[in-house]
Amino acid sequence: MAALPANAQSKIFTAKQLQVLNRLGDIMFPAYDDFPSFSTLGCIEHVDDIAAYLHPQDAEDMGGLLNVFAVCPTVILRFVVWVTQVGQQWPAVGGLVRMLDIGLRSIILTLYFSGKGAGEYTGKTPLELIDYHVTDIPAT
Repeated sequence: MAALPANAQSKIFTAKQLQVLNRLGDIMFPAYDDFPSFSTLGCIEHVDDIAAYLHPQDAEDMGGLLNVFAVCPTVILRFVVWVTQVGQQWPAVGGLVRMLDIGLRSIILTLYFSGKGAGEYTGKTPLELIDYHVTDIPAT
């Protein structure tokens, strides 16, 4: 389990909850070829940039879920991620699984593809590796 970057602090999530997000991020985005793992990139350092837009109750609920996940071994977290990918088709729980998927995947995807890494990260970001550039086109 990778350590959190030195500047990984949050006004919304505890250090334990950030560590769980880092673990989930590494499950979804392990190191591959030139791409860094979620924790190596250190994008968790910017979690408050994303979480600031959460409704306070949603942030509290996410924190509670992360607290539950904190006591789970990695194999259980891998299973949870797998369920969020395939369980949406299950009639009895599909809606709940979809909400879990949106909640977890959205924050992790947004952080990983934000173009931001930890201050000490010196490699290329995923956006640089896929040569993706946002172009601002002024309105006419």
